[in-house]
Amino acid sequence: MALINNAGGSLSSALMLTLLAWGVRWLRAELNRKRREEEAGRQASRRTLGRFYARLSPVALRMLVETGPCPHHIFLLRAPGSGPHDALPPELRGALRLPESRVATVLGSPAAWSESFQGIPFPTPNFTLVFVGDTEEEEARAAASAASCGFQRSLVLEGGLQQLAAGVAQPQADLRFINRDALAVLLGMGADDAGGGGPGGVVHAPMATLIDVRRSDERALYGAIKGTVHIPVDQVASALALPPDQFAAQYHFPKPGAEDLVIFSCRTNVRAGWAAQLAQDSGLSRVLVLRQGVYGWRLDPAVKPYRGYRLQDAPPEAEPFQVEPVSVEAGRVELAQMGIPVL
Repeated sequence: MALINNAGGSLSSALMLTLLAWGVRWLRAELNRKRREEEAGRQASRRTLGRFYARLSPVALRMLVETGPCPHHIFLLRAPGSGPHDALPPELRGALRLPESRVATVLGSPAAWSESFQGIPFPTPNFTLVFVGDTEEEEARAAASAASCGFQRSLVLEGGLQQLAAGVAQPQADLRFINRDALAVLLGMGADDAGGGGPGGVVHAPMATLIDVRRSDERALYGAIKGTVHIPVDQVASALALPPDQFAAQYHFPKPGAEDLVIFSCRTNVRAGWAAQLAQDSGLSRVLVLRQGVYGWRLDPAVKPYRGYRLQDAPPEAEPFQVEPVSVEAGRVELAQMGIPVL
């Protein structure tokens, strides 16, 4: 008769072997997953960086966080739990932690995004994605991964995280504003009595490039100041990094030079202020912001004031307003004080 006094030991051994086999399978699956993610990252790094890729100064990053000029997410290219948020610079304490090797996986799948960032909606392609890592090379690989998932608007931090951690960020540049009457004089408005300017109309004013950084839908629905050209605010950084020929081909006006007078406008002045900082970071020295924005222009019936809205929202009705006259004298005085001669 067969003995069975070792049956308990045999069952325990079988259970241990089963658990060991399961553990080996799990470990192999995890290693294969990590290899796939790393390979995806390497392949993405060899692809394009995206149509609107650009480098961002620490000052411009701070302004982006503080003023929110466009829809964006900031990604810290580190794993969750890799360090206390309190040790990070203020600009990054609300950043989403995402290892560079997982960028393609998370941005390529709403399900993977939800698993990583519960409660945060999956970004739409119009979002600007900012990547902050230890090096610019790591940031560029993450931007390439984002581009492979259809996100063309990527910014990376100049110098990487080390520059922020070292406190290298310079103070924000002093933004210079121009009031609507001074801009109207530069644009030749109010030169005739019929235009409300009275005597003293402008015969000659220096060339200035007035760039409207609102979205295309805002310009189409509510009008634009005559003489403006257009670069959406989420393209300003990448536009200013283009060679002059590519800039002109894409935006249909000459790229401003370092000494050219450039004026940015938006609905108020938030987006224009950030664009002005980007312009100064790129080397432009004569940069102004329209203080009243399009909302306070009110010098042209075709340019209507309106409440701010998101791209996915229903556009609001334009607000009623009375067209106001241009004060040529006030405009001349302001331009003289700013060292901008008019005749």
